[in-house]
Parts: sequence; C-alpha cells; structure tokens
Amino acid sequence: MIKQEINEIKRLYTPSNCSITRICGCYVDGEKNKKTTFKEAFLSLPEEEIFKYFELLRKTLSGTIGKNLLNLEFPLTSEEEGGTQEFLLRLRDSKLKDDILLDEFYDKVISSYEYVGSYLILIIHDAYDVPGKTTEHTSLLVDNVANTRTFEVKTPDVVVKVNPERADLVNTITIEGRRCLVIEINDHVEVNGIQIHVNKPQQSL
Repeated sequence: MIKQEINEIKRLYTPSNCSITRICGCYVDGEKNKKTTFKEAFLSLPEEEIFKYFELLRKTLSGTIGKNLLNLEFPLTSEEEGGTQEFLLRLRDSKLKDDILLDEFYDKVISSYEYVGSYLILIIHDAYDVPGKTTEHTSLLVDNVANTRTFEVKTPDVVVKVNPERADLVNTITIEGRRCLVIEINDHVEVNGIQIHVNKPQQSL
C-alpha cells in the first residue's frame, strides 16, 4: 500500500463518502479475557458514535509507511486452507456476519498482542470501490450519507437507495475484469424513489 492509497481510504471516513456496512468489536480485560463483544450495522449507530469511529479510523491510518504503518507480505503457503491469508479472505467474504470467524479473529489477536491492561479490538467491513466509468463513459458514484441514514448509488439515470440496516445487500464483484457494484433487489431497496416489492412466483399444484 502506498501513501496515495492510504489517503484514498482516509477520505472514505467522512459522512459524505462512508461505505462502511458493519462494525464489530471485542473488549479484552487485563487478563486477556473477552469480556463483551458487539456487532452493528454501521449507519444504524447514533450520529455521535459514527463521528467518533470516523476519527478513530482516520488515526489508525496516520503515520509513516514502514514505521507506524506496515505492509505485510504473505507467503504463498498462507493462501492454502488454514493459512493466515485464507482465513482473512473468509472473514472478509463473510461481511463480518459469521460469529465463529469473528471469535477466531479475536482469539488470534489476543494470543499475539502483548499489552498490559484492557483494550478494544475493532474491525469493520467496507464495501467501497473507487469512482470509475461505466461502459457508456458516465460517472459512477457511491454515496453513503450518515446524517440521513441513507445508502445511495447514483448514475445519471438511476438512483438506488438501500435501507442502511441492510447495507449488506451491496456488494462488489469482478465481471470480465471490471469491478461492478451489485445490489440485491428486495423490500429494503428503492429505485428512483419507488419502493421495490418482490413478488414470489406462485406455485401450481
């Protein structure tokens, strides 16, 4: 990761650019015991908490690359089943919904982190992509506005709004080498101001 990439991520930790879908945490006491854990849809948090986390997240990316900020290299063996990178990819793909994976992550941090006193482990899931161009060369913009509790995806022709409590519906996948934004259509989604209702097909007897 280079400084430009770090600055790009830091710019996401603002109300107008936020794309964090979920935040999880584990409070650890001085005896390395997990005292409590939490898991929340990020934009469902009170506004003052959202801004508190924004400030904290930006601070974690402050510093000098190679000193405060370290690039970690994973050997090829870490990509195999049970390897560190394989585990982190499973954790990412779970969108932080898998309690077993989260507990395993907390245990790994606790076992390797040496600190006298209590501390909090925080982990976020962020479903962002850099602004790009569609095949018609129109701008693609993703906005997550914390003060209105609205997740919006805008193109010149379509505005899609997603209930922030179901921000997990928003995902990015690679299709033919291009990063694409995918939104599952259901009752939590509006398209151009119209609430979407999915009619289940009737089954014939």
